Parts: sequence; C-alpha cells; structure tokens
Amino acid sequence: HARLQAGTGHITLQGQYHPASHQVHGSARLQGLDPALLHSRWAHQSIGGTLQARQDDAGMHWQVELQAAPHNKAAPAGLRLDHARAQGHWQGRILQVDRLDVQALQARLQSPGLELRWDQAAPQARGSLGLTLPGASAQASGHWSALNGAGQAQVDVQQAALAQAWLRALPGLPAPALATGTTQGQARLDLRWQGGWQALTSADGSAAQLEASLSIPRLDWTSLPAAPQSQEPLQWREVQARLSGNARLARLEVDAQTLAQGHRLRLQT
Repeated sequence: HARLQAGTGHITLQGQYHPASHQVHGSARLQGLDPALLHSRWAHQSIGGTLQARQDDAGMHWQVELQAAPHNKAAPAGLRLDHARAQGHWQGRILQVDRLDVQALQARLQSPGLELRWDQAAPQARGSLGLTLPGASAQASGHWSALNGAGQAQVDVQQAALAQAWLRALPGLPAPALATGTTQGQARLDLRWQGGWQALTSADGSAAQLEASLSIPRLDWTSLPAAPQSQEPLQWREVQARLSGNARLARLEVDAQTLAQGHRLRLQT
C-alpha cells in the first residue's frame, strides 16, 4: 500500500490482484483531508471515508463513503461537503447506481436507483432522482431516451428568494443572468411525458405526448436598475398554464393576472 500526505490529513491506497480469478481490488482511505487544499473555493473541512472498487468479469463494482467531521463553530466559508454515499456497478457502456446520497453546497441529491447507458445511437437514462435545495425541491422518475420513454418530473419552488440566492452562489453559473433582479413567491411545475425526445420534437412524432402544467399562486419580480427604490415589482397572481401535445400538434391554455405600474391585467387563452 501507499500513503499520501496532504496537509494535516492523508490518503492510504491499497490494491490487490488475484491471478486465479483475475479480480482486481483497490481502495483509498481518507483521513482528515481538507478539500480547500484542492481548490480555493472549498471551505476548510476535515473529510474522512473510503473509496473502493473491484474489477471482475462482470465489470467494476464501486462504493463511495465520505463524511465531513462536525464543526463546533460557525459553518466555514466556502463550498461545503457534508457527506457523499454511493455504490453501483459499471460495465462497458452501462453505469448502474444502486444508491446515491450526496449532501453538499446546502443541497441534497438522492436516488434509490439510476441506470445510465451510452449507446451508439443516443444515451438513455432510467430511474429516479430527487434534489432538495434552499427554497425549492425537484423530483424526476421514469425512462428517457431518443426513441421512447415515459415518466414524470416536478419542480416545487416554495421560497423563490432563497432559491435565487442559492443559484447565485453556485460556481460556474453566469452571474449576469441571475443578478438582473430579485424574485419572491412560489411556483410549481409538473411534467409528464410519453415517448422519446426525438419524437417529442419531431413534426411526425404524433405518438409522443408531453403534458406540462405551471402554477404560480404569487410571484414578484423586481429588476435592479441604478435607482432600485424607484422600481415597482412586476407581480404575478393566480397563474395557471397548461401545455399538452407534441411538436406536431400542441394545445396551450393560460389564465394569469399581473400587476404592473398600478395596472391589473388578465391574460386568458
């Protein structure tokens, strides 16, 4: 085995090869590893856990178990990892995730099962996934590919201001797109699909169907000009929108009220 020192922490590497079964087993044990040493955006933490992989005739079996040590003082500044737990199997062009639970960046990503295939024609995905973040949550389940599929997804925004602030803090996202204004309120988007994405976007994909419904009880948007105190918010109330169909034939229904500059407008289709 080998030991790598990283600041006050270290990584212990081990590997084994079994000639009779042609199995290869490798592991890495982390103890007191500070992710801030790898990138300045990460907070100073103490991460411990194990990474394991076993290769045999059936493919590669892998497992990740990482946990941050609790901190007694205020949360450290920077990006934080609380825990990461996952296991699965990888063979050829198929990645099977049997368990996924990652809590980091004030968000949590979970899946009881997920399968990703990289076929020559197009990638495929099957399973369920859930994301929880400050002010919002999202879930998706089903099968998604180019030619066929079926499933559903929901995005529920309980506090738009918290969700917007979280998005602004994410590294890599374009700041101007999220800094043009502030938003407050609630919204919910529900999706159901039948058929692949090529059929949904093709003019001859009449067998594919997409149903989407948007509900906004209350949502206020205030742009950020040079003098924000003089800007009145754009207020949306009791918005109900529904889209059904595909690229060949679609139906849109909208019932919405908006308040702007002291005027109330209602849109119905």
